[in-house]
Amino acid sequence: MALASDLERVLLHILPMPAMMAQGRLLGMPNHMEVIRDRLWAINGTIFDAELRALKEPELEEWLTDVGATIVSVDDLLGRILDWHPSGGANATSNRLPHSICSIREASRQAILLELKEMVGRLNYLVRRGSVLGLSKEIMESVDPRQEEEYSTVLREEVVGRNEDVEEIINIFQQQQSGDGVEWLLIDGGDGRTTLARLIYHHSWVQEQFQHRIWVDVPNIASLDPMWIMREFTRSITGEPCEDIWLFYDGIHGSKYLLVLDDLNLEEEDKDKWLQLENFLLLVGAPGSTVVIPDLRFSERILGFSYYLSGLSEDDWVKLCMRRALIRPEQQDEANAIIHFCNRNYYSSDGSPTDAKIFGSIFRYTEMNRWQQQIDALNAHQWEEVMHNQDTALIFLHYMPPTRTRLVLYRWLILQDDMPNYKDVLHVLAAEGLLPYSDDEGMIRKYLETHISDDIHFLFTATKQCYILKRVDSNSIIPRQCLYLRMLVDSNTITFPKVLSNGVNKLRGLVLQQPKQLDLQHKYHILHIPEGMFTNLVHLRILSLRAVRVQQLPHTVGNLLILRYLNLSQSEIQVLPKSLRMHNLENLHVLRLAYCTKLQMLPISVTGLINLQELDLEGCQWLVQLPEGLSNMKKLVNLNVYRCPLNQMSHGINQMSNLLKLNGHIIVGGLGNTFSKLQSLMNLKELWLQNLEQVSNSEDASTHLKLHDILPRLTYLRLHWKWVNMDDIRTFELVSLQVLDGLQPNLNLKKLEIILYAGEELPVWIKEGFDYLHKLKEIKLIDLKRCKRLPSLGGLPYLKIVEISGMDLINVVDEAFYGNNGMFPKLEKLTLSHMPALEKWLKVERAERLFPRLYELTLIECPKFKALEVNLEIIRLSVWLNNEILRTSEFKGWHNLQIFNLEIVGCQVMRCLPQNMQRCVKLRSLTIIGCDNLDCLPEWLQGFERLKSLCMYGCRALSSMPEKLKRLPNVDVKGCPKLRL
Repeated sequence: MALASDLERVLLHILPMPAMMAQGRLLGMPNHMEVIRDRLWAINGTIFDAELRALKEPELEEWLTDVGATIVSVDDLLGRILDWHPSGGANATSNRLPHSICSIREASRQAILLELKEMVGRLNYLVRRGSVLGLSKEIMESVDPRQEEEYSTVLREEVVGRNEDVEEIINIFQQQQSGDGVEWLLIDGGDGRTTLARLIYHHSWVQEQFQHRIWVDVPNIASLDPMWIMREFTRSITGEPCEDIWLFYDGIHGSKYLLVLDDLNLEEEDKDKWLQLENFLLLVGAPGSTVVIPDLRFSERILGFSYYLSGLSEDDWVKLCMRRALIRPEQQDEANAIIHFCNRNYYSSDGSPTDAKIFGSIFRYTEMNRWQQQIDALNAHQWEEVMHNQDTALIFLHYMPPTRTRLVLYRWLILQDDMPNYKDVLHVLAAEGLLPYSDDEGMIRKYLETHISDDIHFLFTATKQCYILKRVDSNSIIPRQCLYLRMLVDSNTITFPKVLSNGVNKLRGLVLQQPKQLDLQHKYHILHIPEGMFTNLVHLRILSLRAVRVQQLPHTVGNLLILRYLNLSQSEIQVLPKSLRMHNLENLHVLRLAYCTKLQMLPISVTGLINLQELDLEGCQWLVQLPEGLSNMKKLVNLNVYRCPLNQMSHGINQMSNLLKLNGHIIVGGLGNTFSKLQSLMNLKELWLQNLEQVSNSEDASTHLKLHDILPRLTYLRLHWKWVNMDDIRTFELVSLQVLDGLQPNLNLKKLEIILYAGEELPVWIKEGFDYLHKLKEIKLIDLKRCKRLPSLGGLPYLKIVEISGMDLINVVDEAFYGNNGMFPKLEKLTLSHMPALEKWLKVERAERLFPRLYELTLIECPKFKALEVNLEIIRLSVWLNNEILRTSEFKGWHNLQIFNLEIVGCQVMRCLPQNMQRCVKLRSLTIIGCDNLDCLPEWLQGFERLKSLCMYGCRALSSMPEKLKRLPNVDVKGCPKLRL
């Protein structure tokens, strides 16, 4: 699983790079590179058979171990080839530091040639060993798609039942050739769409008719990036890296192309991005150019011809299944049994080619008497049954899309059930090259929640490649197959298990986690990590030691040369010593040191992490300066210094042109000085400015530019003041207003947060947001304690999340909040928090329904709120702390609420549920947490016929509830000592 993914990365993403091919020509050794590529493809075709048979054959397990080590060596060698320069040293574009800091391993041409020859010999030996061991070859996975003639032949011979589909599409293409523009073909239907697109791409007529054929694998879990696709398009035609596509315009304009956009996924909000890409493709393409998209999740957004791909016929499905099962002519009994199984399962599979391959592989690797059991379990998605058979688990994982496999894996490895930090998953995916660093947490959260089932995690534990170590002591045992390890560490654990330092040398991922019952702020009692701990763990790529109490890391961490993700957040490390040799971690992409509250400095060797893309220092409260030379980290895209007491930003930060996220930029001097430092960061998408109170007079606040003039691509802006002792509050208010006015962002802003702003008024660009924040999706206004009115947000067409907290002077939500004819058409979540003066939420007249998509309303500490006049139909209402809505029967508004789920948390003044709540007859779920004075639940609650779930946690006075409620399908009561069920 992991081995195949690593090999795929080298074959499909590293070796085909234009820069890699150019280096091979420059070194005068393109033939050596081709031999390495061919041998790796040969190995790739046998990995599946090897992994399945290695479960029972030790020789194959040893072979796989050697293959894994070789792939790591190939990856490292290719990295050094990319860095090589004819002058005899490192490539001038690699941005490495002087030898005194980085100890660069310069390689001469002769040394690289010697290594290449040794690598060819090593790969030849592995291929021969695989042949001697009798490994079967998966033909489709052993041929490079760039080898046109050979791959076309393999496609025709190996793909079953798609000839008619191919000919129909070619006929469509031929009819479209007389058109005067770019044509679009959308392939809908079941699985096999990518295979059909490859058959079309390699068809002889297509090769003759189109000047250029371009295949782009779009990261389908990432948000749409039209510029990335345009660069890939241009690079494929020119054969050169193309950061600025318009420099190559003459070379690509007017050509007739076939473009395949595989795995493209469009969301509703991607409309403008798609239009940008569409206009580019129309601009550069000659008449007859064609774009093929093997998916139709977005058909309403693209005009083009739609082709529906049906499942395989029964004969073709059985043929594919038999082929995968490798049934020989003399195995008549097995063949008859397979045909019997196929006839019973064909219709339930809808002719899916993937199902045919899975079933065939089960027949091939599983005992005949267990076929029915495993197939029934797969059909019913009974993963717990599947997990008892390692063969079946590996088979199913093999046929899952590689990206989805990694998502499931990292979700299992990183996310704790009670602390779903999707940002960590995002970091790991980016570090492994599966996502661009520009992506946001919301996108990953949505994909994981909608596409990834928790049940599938069982497949990983079934293979023993993933393991949870639940008890850490001297007797701890870790399976030898383990590649990814979660260690559950409680307060009794004081050191790492010895087995890590001597017996598990294949480990790729190691994550410390807390058992569920521990407080999330709790730190592990691990005070010491032995010096030799990481000596043998040379294959580690992911290492998370969050919240350990060690003050120093062992120097052997510096030996983890292929480490990509290192998380030391919340540890008690004071310094990263020079002996750690941080600069050796050349493959490190993510370094997280957030809330290391004792960290006082970073060594200058950190700036030698030439491939680092994310440095997270948030909350390091003793870190007052950054090391000089930070600008040498040219690949850094995310720098987070939020809540660090820096006296100034690092010199040269304005040279970090690849920076996309800058969180916690310190304001020193006036607004003009800040703008001058930021204006070269034209690619910046996310900016958090802190210490805005340092701009203390009108002169420092004045500037002839505004933020949108210097940062045109910004999508997320956070502005943070601090309250200080002010002799002249009026002057401070006016200066704050002037500063906020100068920080007006561009029209493409999607997320805005303003914290502790001291002004009474908001500038026009917020107050009348429709004309200035048209694309805004999320806004948070926190502790604007002197602000006298709410901004007009109801007309913003894309706004989904609104949080308003600590606006002490607001007593009514009225017409001003909605704006001119505003209805909040796409608002999903609304939070009103700590609003001590809020009393009423007024109704306004509109031709259409207000808040048509509102999903969740949260009210926190609104003690005077007693009138809700607007009609709301929402899924979830959360009421926290002291709210008049719960304390008195005088609250007017329960009849305007149609809610399905109600959550009440920490309301100490509530002794019983409000009588008027009887009108919420659609209620399905009720959760009450930490309401210490609630002593009973009312009889009328059992009349709620739709109520199915009741959860009562920490209600110490609760002593009774109606009998009918105790018999609901889902009743969960904890921490209610007086209640007897």
